[in-house]
Amino acid sequence: VAVHPEDERYKSLQGKTVVVPLVQREVKVIADSFVDITFGTGCLKVTPAHDPNDYLIGKRHGLPFVTIMDETAHLTKVTGVYAGLSREQAREKVLQDLKAQGLLEKEEPYLHSVGHCDRCGVAVEPRLSSQWFVNAAELAKEAIRVVECGEIRIIPSEWEKTYYEWMRNIRPWCISRQLWWGHRIPVWYCESCKEMIAQKVDPSQCPKCGSRSLKQDEDVLDTWFSSGLWPISTMGWPEATFDLRTFYPTDVLETGFDILFFWVARMIMMGLKMTGKIPFHTVYLHPMVRDEYGQKMSKTKGNVKDPLEIINRTGADSLRFTLAAMAVHGRDVLLSDSRIEGYRNFVNKIWNATRFVLMNFADVKQENKELSNEINQWIWSRLNAVKADVNVALDQYRFFDAANRLYQFIWSDYCDWFLEFTKSEQEFTRRQQSGDSTAVQVLEAALRLLHPLMPFVTEELWHKLPLKPEAVSISVAPYPQANDKENYPATEKKIGRIISIVEAVRSKRGENQLSPAATIRLALHASHKILEDIKPFASLICKLVKVSDIQFDSSEAGASKGQVMLAVEDLQVTIPREDLINTEKETERVSVEISQMTAELDRAVSKLKNSDFMSKAPPDVIEGVRARSQALERKLTALRAYFEELKSSK
Repeated sequence: VAVHPEDERYKSLQGKTVVVPLVQREVKVIADSFVDITFGTGCLKVTPAHDPNDYLIGKRHGLPFVTIMDETAHLTKVTGVYAGLSREQAREKVLQDLKAQGLLEKEEPYLHSVGHCDRCGVAVEPRLSSQWFVNAAELAKEAIRVVECGEIRIIPSEWEKTYYEWMRNIRPWCISRQLWWGHRIPVWYCESCKEMIAQKVDPSQCPKCGSRSLKQDEDVLDTWFSSGLWPISTMGWPEATFDLRTFYPTDVLETGFDILFFWVARMIMMGLKMTGKIPFHTVYLHPMVRDEYGQKMSKTKGNVKDPLEIINRTGADSLRFTLAAMAVHGRDVLLSDSRIEGYRNFVNKIWNATRFVLMNFADVKQENKELSNEINQWIWSRLNAVKADVNVALDQYRFFDAANRLYQFIWSDYCDWFLEFTKSEQEFTRRQQSGDSTAVQVLEAALRLLHPLMPFVTEELWHKLPLKPEAVSISVAPYPQANDKENYPATEKKIGRIISIVEAVRSKRGENQLSPAATIRLALHASHKILEDIKPFASLICKLVKVSDIQFDSSEAGASKGQVMLAVEDLQVTIPREDLINTEKETERVSVEISQMTAELDRAVSKLKNSDFMSKAPPDVIEGVRARSQALERKLTALRAYFEELKSSK
């Protein structure tokens, strides 16, 4: 029985013995700081052979290790009258005997923390037994060194701290298991002289007495011990095979962070010990995939997403790209159907863009980039930037950055803007007649960039394109690399300004719920140089935002009365108000809104002037009314100014 060294209640008993009443056995009263003074009586029964913590206490105090339960969970002969009973039967009999002898003080419910088997739900009974151990602390020394000196990188790097914490505090590794299947422990016992034999080749006789009556140990190796040998055992180790010489060490191990210690660390330790070489130079730890609510997927919870079902519904590329785009370092992936559906739309976008290109530019016979065309310069420059960004992202194992960068380039730059730019009647005809290959070549390079993340649709579409590298598959075609000669920063700025104008005007049309068929007028106010840069694209702007007329004004006068002004980068865009709204209806609508808001403000002010309300209402309610009245006053001021502007513009 253990008590805390500083527990005044039991200091006089420390070092004495007490009797276990049901078996009449004397046990020591020991002092150990593991005991919690505040829990229960402050006295702890200690069973060194049946509890991990008690085992350590027993080792510290030199206690006997008495095994009272056999491997079938029946009590052993040391328990006297209880021998042979199952644990459940013994508990009932112990309770009865305590009551019969008047030794039971009381019964009370208690929430315990006894471990239970995940599969059958039965309580686990710890039991002392002979096992095989590896001196893991010795193996860990070299495994720590190779990470410290950078021979092995762990990505994300913050997991290195966890790795060191485990490895520097590692305990002896129990490598024997009592399972039906697995690698048998390579140890034999002589049944004649009890000699223990451990060797690489199965022995035929005892080296001590010559007896052939040998029995191999029935235990099998720990699963993680066998798994730790995976990088070398799959290549023929311990033989010096061609595969082992050629492919070991491997390059990158990709796995989950939850088995960094169970598997990754053991592969490093085993590989270094058995071959003297690291098993891989990089460990990439992917995030944990959870459901959309952040819960770990579990069959019990019923929130597991079947990847085969997802693939049948949305395609493998959609699922792959979703996981890549969301695999941000240090975050879990919250996998939802809506995200996968969104990236399926991305696959459809690529498919439809390729169809458009093949329908209109499949006949190009040779490369003809037409770099005198500023729209071509812009898309080649944008492509060059994405090549550089994606290569850096892949080199750094930032697959999410690569995925999101490619998504933005293909969906926005190439499909939404470049292809739309080419669709103007004059531009489209000119490109076809000149054999301009830009649409094909940029798409082909984009497919090669995208291939590692989206392999199936890119392979299918790539084979249909002209002007592609000579290769049997996109997977072995050269991966696109950035080229400084394809940078056009001035053109990027120029076309970027056109895009900003179009986006701003489209946004304003949407805010005012303008019919897609309705035309508007624009005036652009900027310096002479900026306006000269824009003028060649005037017809393109007119087409993209349904503009009937564009005025160019270098006086920088800005918006005049009756006009709506939009600030776009280094210029101003103005639109006549009547082009965006029906002034009569808008004036009427604003007048009604002012009346309603004024009435609401009057009610709020009235409450604040009411002495009964101010004395009886809770402070937070009063503060809420006061804040609401102040907000209404600000809105009314702005609304009345807008109303006056509407009236004057009639």
